[in-house]
Amino acid sequence: MALPSQMPRTSRQVSFRTRGMGRGRVPGAMIVSGLVVAGALGGWVWLWRGGPAVAPAEMESPPQVSVLPTNERIALSLGEPKGPSVPALERNAAPKTELQSQPPATQPAAPPATNPANPAAHESSSPATSPAGAVPPPITAQSTRDAAVQMRIAAADSSIAAGRQAEARTLLNRAMHDPRASDADVEMLRARIADLNQTLVFSPTVAPGDPLVETYAIQPGDRLIKVANASDLKVDWRFIQRVNKMSDPGRLRVGQKIKLVKGPFHAIVYKSDHRLDLYADATDPDGNRLFIRSLPVGLGESNSTPIGKWIVRPSSKLVNPHWVNPRTGERFAADDPKNPIGEFWLGLTGVDSQTEVLSGYGIHGTIEPESIGRDASMGCVRMLADDIALIYEMLVEQYATVEIRP
Repeated sequence: MALPSQMPRTSRQVSFRTRGMGRGRVPGAMIVSGLVVAGALGGWVWLWRGGPAVAPAEMESPPQVSVLPTNERIALSLGEPKGPSVPALERNAAPKTELQSQPPATQPAAPPATNPANPAAHESSSPATSPAGAVPPPITAQSTRDAAVQMRIAAADSSIAAGRQAEARTLLNRAMHDPRASDADVEMLRARIADLNQTLVFSPTVAPGDPLVETYAIQPGDRLIKVANASDLKVDWRFIQRVNKMSDPGRLRVGQKIKLVKGPFHAIVYKSDHRLDLYADATDPDGNRLFIRSLPVGLGESNSTPIGKWIVRPSSKLVNPHWVNPRTGERFAADDPKNPIGEFWLGLTGVDSQTEVLSGYGIHGTIEPESIGRDASMGCVRMLADDIALIYEMLVEQYATVEIRP
């Protein structure tokens, strides 16, 4: 704000009514005297300020820089035609004010007036600290990293609307594995894919174009275990019963069409999240295995569940097994309701340098559902009753891999 001494003086017309003079006329001597006084005052103000005055608007207004609209930033990341480049925008930006262009070492500029009631006003109006005056960084892939992810999500929505669920799952799977996807995006995408798989994998529906499924017509003498082995599905026959929602797998009709889901399937356990993710062996165009769903797990106390890679050990899968506590030697019969490992057991064999020397680890159920999501076992991966039953059906011996990550 300009001081009162800096404001232009308002000229005043003075009318004199004197004898021998006309109305409103001013003697020439008084005009000359007024001009001299005005000139002297103007020179004094100029000298006092140290030079030409800077207009308040020039001092307080930050430089104006054009910023690309959101749609043009997205266009840059996708390689689409775009508007003027960032250098062109900088050339078109508002020029620096006289105050900014003055070298501080030779001719320091007069500081802008501050508001006594708000001493910080001067700082906020400085181009160096004002968010409005800061020149934005160049547009890079980092600043538009979600564009490709959002495009695939939008394309998946369109595929779902058109009834192409298998295609939508592939698009969402690619988005989920995109390194540019945020943690929140990945969590959302896992839930959406799992929801699609309730129909694509876990129901009798056979979706067009789904690489995981096929339709089979029951032949004379067929049983589900025979169908599973003959079709090389690499899943347990009980999984066929599950997805076709058969109450009695022994009641098959010749010519009856059933859905077959092709394995093998694999698991990744995330210790920090107490979560097991199921994947199909099939991959998307980017080479990522197709995500199926997530399940909660309990892990070993004192961080005793070892990280590394495993396979489901041959001849290790058991239904309603007996168990001996390796610490105490206490024995639990198969039908003992106190048996800590529940109804199913899958033994694991290590296949890398961290796990190949280990033994005795597996995936099993529990009679303590409250321990899921906690570190409470002796090192094994424990699961809820319904979840371990599903894992038993989907992870087959020798083919299914299990990776335990931090």
